[in-house]
Amino acid sequence: MVKGFGKKFDLTFIGGGISCTKTLIHLLEGLADKGPRGSLSVLVIEKTSNIWTGIAYGSRSSNKALTITTLGEFLHPLEKKDFLEWVLARKEDIIMEMLSSKVQGEEWVKDNEKYMNAQDLEHVYFPRFLYGRFLKEKLNTHLENEGIKSTLNLQVIQSEVVNIYKINNYYSLNLKNPAGQIQNIDSEKIIFSMGHIERKMVPTNFTGKPFGYFPDPYFPTMDQNLCLIPEKVVKTYSKPKNILLIGSNASALELLYLLNQDIDIIQETDKIFLLSASGEVPAPIEENHTIKFPFPALQKLMQLERVLAEDLIKAIRLDFQNFKNLGLNLGGIYYPLSEKVISVLQKLDIDQRKIFHDVYGMEFTRLIRRAGPDYSRTISSLKKKKKLEIEKGNLVLLENREDQYGNHFEMIYEKEGVQMKHPQSFRFVFNCTGFRSLNESENPLIRNIIQKDICRLNGSLRGFEVNDQLEGNQNLHILGPLLGSLFIPSYQYWHVENSKRIHELSLKLSTILLEWIEEKSREERSMEELELNS
Repeated sequence: MVKGFGKKFDLTFIGGGISCTKTLIHLLEGLADKGPRGSLSVLVIEKTSNIWTGIAYGSRSSNKALTITTLGEFLHPLEKKDFLEWVLARKEDIIMEMLSSKVQGEEWVKDNEKYMNAQDLEHVYFPRFLYGRFLKEKLNTHLENEGIKSTLNLQVIQSEVVNIYKINNYYSLNLKNPAGQIQNIDSEKIIFSMGHIERKMVPTNFTGKPFGYFPDPYFPTMDQNLCLIPEKVVKTYSKPKNILLIGSNASALELLYLLNQDIDIIQETDKIFLLSASGEVPAPIEENHTIKFPFPALQKLMQLERVLAEDLIKAIRLDFQNFKNLGLNLGGIYYPLSEKVISVLQKLDIDQRKIFHDVYGMEFTRLIRRAGPDYSRTISSLKKKKKLEIEKGNLVLLENREDQYGNHFEMIYEKEGVQMKHPQSFRFVFNCTGFRSLNESENPLIRNIIQKDICRLNGSLRGFEVNDQLEGNQNLHILGPLLGSLFIPSYQYWHVENSKRIHELSLKLSTILLEWIEEKSREERSMEELELNS
């Protein structure tokens, strides 16, 4: 057993990011309302040092990174009041902290101080780390409650779960700690609250991690990786001094935003290239500007009695392409388009709706990607400076080459069915691709779960099947990105990574856990009474 831990825990979280934190907050609030119900032993296992915040809201992401959407859209209505009060109580400290972040912070304060002073924060794009700090402080406040202290025995360990066994009515876990030692714990109930597992692999002609290649922009941290760039591009005199970003998702936008604000990098770098299968970046958000568009293909489907999943995605593609041909911005039709799609979805029978979620849900998500004005202005600024070039294509091979100034990278990619070698070479390459399907995962725990049929993959291969209690197996609950393409009676989401959906699902799960704890307490009291009577 793990030294210093009990033989068996009541409840174990695998992953200590915001899915875990939010569930614990709701659970502790429920326990405080109901009063003591006997002791509860809880273990949180997190393999990184980012306990309670996860990657996006902790130190692995940059403190300068902003939310993609406004605070009003980012937050769930049930937690908005608490967060706003928390921010306004720390307004001066936040402003000072942002001002210490050089250009990025100064621009953010200039754009948003008036909203802070007016206590009008609905339309502010916030530094993400503030949300992580808020959740962490809120959890710690609950943990200091004397009633909770007497009820809850919470322990945290930094380890990676590498294997799982289902033994009758409990689970046994093998853990590998940072020193590489294997330890064991048992738990009656398990919650998989892990974040994304691994990014898609970039095909390369090398093994390992040569200098300048970042297979994950957030490892060890975004800021540490960015600090390497000015030193390299300034000190080397070889040309060209280019940076390559593979992929156009949120991490690519964040990187562009941070690179653009670093004077040393922008001055010394010749060009930043972004390779994307779509050849596009997310559309600018237009909050108060709705474009009138008839959506003829979707409108036609609304007149039909029966609609198939394939019919819906074809109509979306057609209307989307017609809209683009008019040269209009997607940001202006995001809400009416979403409403039309939801209306047509109601016409699909349950089986066809699930097919849409599993097969086409992420395609639709990619089509309607948006980003706030800070990120969108970055794209425009870099293009105006002739520092950014967006290439449409798919990477075939990334090659590492050596010259008198060190290593650089060359790229072979496919464009419109033709393979070609890019004419430029790159001093730095960031892998900003999406995440692997779970059936492709090399994570030992995920592989064990699948091989032992403890949980089954859903049709999208991005998440596990769960019942309406969020169980992938008896007493094994799943929350967060491992619920990709969630399709249960109470919730139907093709992705669950945003804070609103995690809030909803963590609230549901905490209610389930409170009922379970209540049942355990009743059983324990019954056993005590039997022992006394005997």
